[in-house]
Amino acid sequence: MIKNYIQCRLQKENIQTVSWIPERFAVLDKIIRIKRNDEWDNGWKVTLVGSKLEAKYIENQAHNAKDIWVATSGTCPRGNK
Repeated sequence: MIKNYIQCRLQKENIQTVSWIPERFAVLDKIIRIKRNDEWDNGWKVTLVGSKLEAKYIENQAHNAKDIWVATSGTCPRGNK
């Protein structure tokens, strides 16, 4: 079975973010939790459901973004690579 991710806009109080979340959670007005700084953060509302991609592409994007961060700053987010 192919695992898909959906790019969604999420809102909690007056904060908004865009994130790739598993397809089963990408439901308009659904309240979900997301992992931020290695901790779960509850109470995020899905306010926009966007594009779909297979998990393998999302994982590649995350890996590439981490490599770019390291190359430009000399450090790595969350101290791991």
